[in-house]
Amino acid sequence: GAPVFRTPEEWGEIHLSDSEITPETTYVVASVCQAGGASAGVAATTWAWGDINNSGGLTDFDDVLCLLNGFAGDFSICGFFAQDIMGEVTNGTIDFDDILVVLEAFSGGEYPLPGPCAPPIPIMDPPGRRTDRGGEAEPGMIELAVGAAHAADLFTMDVFVSSAYDLRAYQVTVDVVGAGAELVDAFVDVSRSDYVFSGVPGVNAADVDGSRLGGALITGAVNATAPKYLGSFVYRVDPKASGSPVVRVRTGAKTFLRDSTTGPIPVLTGPGVPLGVSAGK
Repeated sequence: GAPVFRTPEEWGEIHLSDSEITPETTYVVASVCQAGGASAGVAATTWAWGDINNSGGLTDFDDVLCLLNGFAGDFSICGFFAQDIMGEVTNGTIDFDDILVVLEAFSGGEYPLPGPCAPPIPIMDPPGRRTDRGGEAEPGMIELAVGAAHAADLFTMDVFVSSAYDLRAYQVTVDVVGAGAELVDAFVDVSRSDYVFSGVPGVNAADVDGSRLGGALITGAVNATAPKYLGSFVYRVDPKASGSPVVRVRTGAKTFLRDSTTGPIPVLTGPGVPLGVSAGK
């Protein structure tokens, strides 16, 4: 299309993401005037891969903590665009895919994308992956169940996963169908004996505003055959509301499972569960 000409004030701050924008690379940026000719170029170098706070090239747990804060909506220490790093074109959301690749960088992993001049990187199935009879990766099942009782108007909805093999990370987002329910808390209780990553070093975070939570192992993976706990959402329910609000797992890009190679594990979801109605996992 035709070029668009604006003053620097009209442009403001511009953020770029593309297969040709790679870590630790120097770029020269120049503006082209409408009358012709270009300005003197200005050089800028991108940060090291995984160095979210730009502390000097080494990925450490300060970078991981920045992302955990960002997942919860706190960008006071590290900016949003420094954290939204996964994908040749980033998705505009801080999620557990971003956290997972920084954990990989912390463990010595290199920039995972091929760059503009390299052939695509083949994706290999990890040795722990199970497949169904059609040869596709076996899906993990994410289900909800009413949890521990609270005050008369507070209800907990627990999240469980089963049939997930070679599981390293997860993110679950939920929605409420019906009026009268407000999400007031979300958390991952790592002290539970049925926690999916119990006894294994990992990280977790919750985002009440985004109705989501997630967790990831520092390294390695587990097999969740029987139902294993992922986290909890706490709702305040208006006793005067007509009917029972129903909590459902949101399908699509906001809910996912990841394997030991950071690749996707297919996801199935159980039915919605009414708040305040007993249900076993």
